[in-house]
Amino acid sequence: PPPHSTLSLTTLFRSTLERLEITREGEEVHVHASARSFLHNQVRILTGTLVDVGKRRWSPDDVTRALEARDRQAAGPTAPACGLYFLRADYPPDTSGSAT
Repeated sequence: PPPHSTLSLTTLFRSTLERLEITREGEEVHVHASARSFLHNQVRILTGTLVDVGKRRWSPDDVTRALEARDRQAAGPTAPACGLYFLRADYPPDTSGSAT
């Protein structure tokens, strides 16, 4: 089986994702996701699923069913990596008192 077959969609969409913002700038759609950590291909899977919703291949109810299935295979496609990039990492301030 593929290596992502044991990934739970509930984990993928709910457990680690803290914020998801989708904006449009001209012809571009920007997906901003933030979390304490991300799973392998998490944002690409999420983006691919949302693209299918936007193209009306999936309904919001289909996304709900995929989440309830708790099976990665029930999600939409993995979006290609082109056009996706890591923006930044934010870390809490150092409160140990040590100089950097």
